[in-house]
Amino acid sequence: MRKWAWIAGVALLVVAGVFAWRGLPGATWGDVDPSGVVLGLAGLALAVIGTIAAVVAIRPTLRSQWMADTDVDAWAQRLAVIVYQAETTQLTQLLAGQGRRIDVRFVLTPAPGHPADGAAPEGTLKAVTAYFRDLRPQRLVITGAGGSGKTVLALELILTLLEPRIHGSAGGGPVPIRIPAAGWNPGKVPVKRWLVGHLVGTFRLSEVTARALVDAHRILPVIDGLDEMDESPARGVKSEAGKALRALNKYQDGSTKARLVLTCRTAQYETLTGGGAWAHDAARVELAPVTPAQARSFIESVSGTHQMPRWRRVLDALDDPVHPLAAALSTPWRLTLATTVYQPDPETGEHPRDPAYLASLSTDEQISEHLLSLFIPSLTAAATAAEANPHGYRPEQIHRWLHVLARYLHANRRRKALYGKTLSTTDLVLHELWPLALDHPGFATRMLTRPRIKPWPEPARLKPAQFLTREVFTHLPSTLTPALVSTLLVGSEFGPLLGLMAGFVAGPVSALTVGLRAPGLRSGVDPREPVRDDRRAAITVAVANGSALGSALGLISGLVLGLAPGIAFGLVGGLLLAVSCGLVVAARGTPNLGGAALRYTLFRLSTRGALPRRLPDFLHWCYADAGLMRVAGIAYQFRHRELQDHLATHPAPAQD
Repeated sequence: MRKWAWIAGVALLVVAGVFAWRGLPGATWGDVDPSGVVLGLAGLALAVIGTIAAVVAIRPTLRSQWMADTDVDAWAQRLAVIVYQAETTQLTQLLAGQGRRIDVRFVLTPAPGHPADGAAPEGTLKAVTAYFRDLRPQRLVITGAGGSGKTVLALELILTLLEPRIHGSAGGGPVPIRIPAAGWNPGKVPVKRWLVGHLVGTFRLSEVTARALVDAHRILPVIDGLDEMDESPARGVKSEAGKALRALNKYQDGSTKARLVLTCRTAQYETLTGGGAWAHDAARVELAPVTPAQARSFIESVSGTHQMPRWRRVLDALDDPVHPLAAALSTPWRLTLATTVYQPDPETGEHPRDPAYLASLSTDEQISEHLLSLFIPSLTAAATAAEANPHGYRPEQIHRWLHVLARYLHANRRRKALYGKTLSTTDLVLHELWPLALDHPGFATRMLTRPRIKPWPEPARLKPAQFLTREVFTHLPSTLTPALVSTLLVGSEFGPLLGLMAGFVAGPVSALTVGLRAPGLRSGVDPREPVRDDRRAAITVAVANGSALGSALGLISGLVLGLAPGIAFGLVGGLLLAVSCGLVVAARGTPNLGGAALRYTLFRLSTRGALPRRLPDFLHWCYADAGLMRVAGIAYQFRHRELQDHLATHPAPAQD
């Protein structure tokens, strides 16, 4: 394909040369300024010589750049550093900044068939990496109740697997990448294509690099939340989770099953197993409840020994197996909730709430409702005291805004696919949030549903460092088309010399826009970046093309109308043409530029008043400073499904 593209590009140059050769003999000194002819020819000669010299000079660089795209060792090492940094931050947020891990125990649960070899009867969070490395093949399914610590265990495994790479040890193995299961359609997207798409969309690798990493099995998929693929515990292989398991059972690394890690709630996984769907050649482990001794140790490590008398009634209830608090606080998530809610006031140091109140509650529902209703005020107060709430978000505002988002995710459980895409029940991806606006009628909403506007565009990205590298020359034929068109249009009206000059303005501008949109590894995982990058790319390309069009229009109108009117006409005309072309391109999504930013803008216009004015910054504050959100790839997720469900059904906060 590239060979024929180059042939077409050379043919276009030949056509332009023939046109110039036939037109130049007819030109006279009265047609153009003699000094302009001399300068134009000199500039043309220098441009041709410079282009040839540049191609010759960077030919080895282009060859090495192509090799670098498929250098799986180098790319795996760079990817490992980014994943380690991102997941370290993620684990800190899930631990509520307390840095205290409960060394939860897990036990091996027999599979119906095809178990992994080397699985020990039990293990612990601190020793999970050794447990995983002993498996043959290395395939692990982590199950447990809601809040039992499945994601924390997966993160611990990811970070300890990456440590050899981070510390410069030899080897290092594949790079574990945590991927939310809810975004996968296993019936239409094969495993390898799904993994490649995640690497491209989340880390902005080129497709060549991503495919090379996946084909070489340098990626260890850590698939989080298998239970979130279906609205309710579904039956066996016919469910989305069942289809995913069937696809993963076919995912091979040579003659053995490929390495992977899965997390799933116990009830859903047992339903799947009963319907004939389970992970083959994998060890399934079940997270055990937190023991009263572990709970006591955790509370003491967070609150301090001097505060233990305040927790006496709670600790006594934990020792009583029939007390509802013993079951309610048997998970790391609930213990984190309790210790967060009953921390002293960060401003005064006083204790506004007494944990003894927990022991007076008689049902799990009452305990959950009490803790969740106080979670947002407690985290907001802590962030404000630490000067980490610069926008002055108030608890009632936060609750109201998060209710809108949680209700949207909750409603997606009942919605059918929209324009061929199944809406997620867990992920908040900024440029894919626009279906939320369908409940808010208005002009912007009507624009979102127009059939000619591409519904699910992929964001573009500026990458100046890629300019004049292989990516530009790969697309060289497409950059020659604007040059040829400009040459023909201007040359037919004002002579071949001016036509060639116009072509040499349009060509480099087109090359620049291609180079700026080339892919490259992201320096970090930030869900705000895709919309920002798409907006910047659209503006840059619009300015570049507007400059080229304005120059051509100014040149033509200047020769006809005079210098001042020509400049004015060129500026205004170039701006209008650039904006018009930009909107059309963004709406159609072809090429992929500006569409994600356009859809996000229309979504925000439709939902103004229902969500904060700067939604990306608010969501990032909820993640980085307040600990109300977590990040999975380019998606924000609620810290816990229990928190999401609570907010979805509570439009306003309860009174303290």
